Amino acid sequence: MSGGKVIAIIAAIVGIIAGGIAIYQFISPEPPPPDEPSFLEKVSGSYVLASWVQAHRPVELGIEIPEGTLEVGTDGIMNWSVLLQQTYTANPGRVRMTARGRIQVGSQKVLGIQGGQYNNTQYLDNRWGQVSSDVVLAIRGWSSGQPEDAFQMSIDEGGGGSLLLQMSNSRGTFTWRKH
Repeated sequence: MSGGKVIAIIAAIVGIIAGGIAIYQFISPEPPPPDEPSFLEKVSGSYVLASWVQAHRPVELGIEIPEGTLEVGTDGIMNWSVLLQQTYTANPGRVRMTARGRIQVGSQKVLGIQGGQYNNTQYLDNRWGQVSSDVVLAIRGWSSGQPEDAFQMSIDEGGGGSLLLQMSNSRGTFTWRKH
């Protein structure tokens, strides 16, 4: 066999293989898009308090919340801690409150989880009397163990890759910024 015939046979075989690859690529389905993260995967992580806005109903609470942190687990358990100050006095009392809740994915509500190990009130000075049940409802979403004022959640995937998570009930709205 001459050199020209061998090259022609090799070229034919390469052409057949290339044609087979092209046909395969044409008839094979597109690869599936990457999975969208679940709601819990999207919101899990650490947050800092961006703001708390009081609803001014059903009562005026007389507090401000200058700082807070939130941790959301992939299992839907949320733990938050906030610092409260009174607004109606020149020398405000300060209280640190912690709370725990569970996200109900279908309704995007946060229902409080009872237990003193999760829901603590620490008086940081002696300028504040007993925290009212209305303030407890504003911070925890429950006061006497029932979800009297459960939080409704929403998320905003704002520009710059930052995620804002809001928790609202009739007493106010927490806005948390993921970091």
